[in-house]
Amino acid sequence: MPHDKRVFRFVGLAALLLLATLALSIPSAPALAADSCTLAVTASGGVLTVGETGGVQRRAGQTFIVNSSGTLTEFRLRQSSNTGSPTGPIYWEFRGASLTGSVLASGSFTSSPSNDISIMVSGGPFLAAGSTYALTFYADSQSSGNAYRVQTSTTSVYADGVGALSSNAGSSWTNQTFDMQFSVITNGLCSTPTPTAFSSSTPTTTPTPTLTPTPDFWVIATLPTQAYNYPIAIKPTADFGDMSLFAIGVVTAGMGLLILIVKVRWDRNVGTDA
Repeated sequence: MPHDKRVFRFVGLAALLLLATLALSIPSAPALAADSCTLAVTASGGVLTVGETGGVQRRAGQTFIVNSSGTLTEFRLRQSSNTGSPTGPIYWEFRGASLTGSVLASGSFTSSPSNDISIMVSGGPFLAAGSTYALTFYADSQSSGNAYRVQTSTTSVYADGVGALSSNAGSSWTNQTFDMQFSVITNGLCSTPTPTAFSSSTPTTTPTPTLTPTPDFWVIATLPTQAYNYPIAIKPTADFGDMSLFAIGVVTAGMGLLILIVKVRWDRNVGTDA
């Protein structure tokens, strides 16, 4: 077989081996998982009224502090049984700094007595770690004796906030000695990594080894099938002046890629034509 045909056959085999090496050596990127952080307070035994009672329209609220920064995506509460037959939705407001602070988000939901309520917040505000916020609930204009109720504790169970009620449409609030059952969910990271302290000592520098070409070192390899049984010589070198063919190998090195270029030539003194 002519020498040029052998070269073309080897080039084809080398290309296939290169593609297989790339497919096996390059790791796929891991899927990124969404993280969320939840502030949850469990409370039971008491209630706060949302609606009319004693000739007054009452509102319920709760203050709290978030421990991790993130965007508000959801909050939850526990609705207790109703008093009378209230009508219409329950309205909510998410306020900054206090129960009378700026409204950061608002909306409404349908009553579901004696059930957990989950409210998804689209385009919610960013909550800063260590800052105080408040949730308020109201259903004004209820007729006499009709009100919704939200579940609370009977004593204080949460140190960073307090349950509260308003009898004047939220203009002012009276803190209570108990807390509402609630959860606040953000898309922030729940924990902050502790930075590693820097050492004052001078780090030991490891010298980078120098790679020196070895012109006299040859590795003899034989193609794996009978059709390609011509021995080849592989020589690591920096001299590309008299090469007959180049093969490029890709080897994984940690998260990077190490590109190896070796000179390959056909040794015409060994082997026979197919």
